[in-house]
Amino acid sequence: MIKESLILALLCSITLCAIEVELRSSYETVAKPQKVLRLLRSSSISDIKERNMLGQLLSDETSILADNNEENIWNDLNVTYTGNITIGTPPQRFEVLFRTGSGTFWVPSSRCEFSFTCLLHNKYKSKASKTYKPTQSQFIISYPHTMLSGNVSNDTVSIGGINASGVLFGEVTRFTGPSFLGAGYDGILGLGWPDEAAQGGPTIIQALFDQGKIKENSFSVYLTDNKNEKGGRLVLGGVNMAYASSNFSYFPIVEDNAWIIELQDIKVGNVSFGVRAMTVLVETSFSSIAFQRRMTNKIWSALPNLTDCQNLTGFPTLSFIFGGIEFTLQPKDYIIFQQSDNQLQCRIAITNTNLSPEEDGIVVIGDTFLRAFYTHFDFTNKRIGFANANRIKHEEE
Repeated sequence: MIKESLILALLCSITLCAIEVELRSSYETVAKPQKVLRLLRSSSISDIKERNMLGQLLSDETSILADNNEENIWNDLNVTYTGNITIGTPPQRFEVLFRTGSGTFWVPSSRCEFSFTCLLHNKYKSKASKTYKPTQSQFIISYPHTMLSGNVSNDTVSIGGINASGVLFGEVTRFTGPSFLGAGYDGILGLGWPDEAAQGGPTIIQALFDQGKIKENSFSVYLTDNKNEKGGRLVLGGVNMAYASSNFSYFPIVEDNAWIIELQDIKVGNVSFGVRAMTVLVETSFSSIAFQRRMTNKIWSALPNLTDCQNLTGFPTLSFIFGGIEFTLQPKDYIIFQQSDNQLQCRIAITNTNLSPEEDGIVVIGDTFLRAFYTHFDFTNKRIGFANANRIKHEEE
């Protein structure tokens, strides 16, 4: 069982490091700044220019089609995936990071104590909303180098063209520390379980289901590998088979109230690693795949040196076995490519989890895996489903 005090340190590459702890949930993982501050668009900093200025198989027959309740997802260099929501009446727009590793939902408040983090992001104005309701609750979340605190508020939230009333969220009135200073999103929308939510109450998916706005208490995530292009989709209330090129295979969650499933084995090429007693957290806000250090070293030793981004000759496939079924990543899937100063850069998206010995059986699979497999998160049946992603391209809206 994951401990509340567990600190999961996911050592990402280059500019992204996902390291967080939440006081009221098992843990939080957040992407550090990937977009530069919007108010610094005239800066000559090279980063701003680069950022464009700123095992049990269950039946798949119960998977339903959603009724076109979808939210567009923006892919930021295969590192962070964000989308737009509104809060209040009339609606106030926010860009949020979608998270499956937690149920916590927060945005900055207009009553935020002065800080550059608040200054440079959209802020929720409770007095401007006709549907706002105060609560007597407060919250606090601790991250490495940053602490958030504020009040729990109640208001109408719109996502994917549908509204849920009476949604609880954290209205951050104080940021202590720099972690979110340059974040290219305003807040975090947790898609985890309600018990993991720092603000308490039902999460957005649960609220939509309870109010009859979606047919099923589930959602699915399709992530595109088309960089800087609107192509990903968050599907509310089921799946859209247009994003899949195979049927779904389902696996039960093995931890209470967490998107964690059992991993049977890992293969590099045709070589089995004989994995035992490992579990996998499926995390949409993490860009890579993270293993305990010993396993990471073992995998890296089986890979050739990455010296030429345009020549992947000799790189094997990487397969994950759930419920006797192999889900295979090609080299182009687990190697992330980025353009920097008109030069192609690349890295292998496999890293470490800095866990204590008793927790070293946890693997985190993030966007590197999810781009290849359209994923269904099913609250009702407590399971996760994977289907081969249909590599279709959506035009920018």
